[in-house]
Amino acid sequence: MADKDNVLRIKADDFTIGEIEMIEEVGGQPIGWMGKEDKPQGKMMVAIAFVMGRRTNPDYSLEQARQMRIEVEEPEEVPDKGESNS
Repeated sequence: MADKDNVLRIKADDFTIGEIEMIEEVGGQPIGWMGKEDKPQGKMMVAIAFVMGRRTNPDYSLEQARQMRIEVEEPEEVPDKGESNS
């Protein structure tokens, strides 16, 4: 059974511009590559875990990030403004 405290849940719209910059720097690729099957994903996932860990612990290390499990959550869909509920 996995350690629930060692799971990082990500919301796609949860990053600041500075965090995206750090993710790209640590991951070595543009964040737009995320989820593309023909692009490497491991370094980018480590970079995301690293940035998220640093939010609460400025001493959080890349090695700690490498031990993190990641679950990705999609942002909630916003209904089309033209839709009617009647």
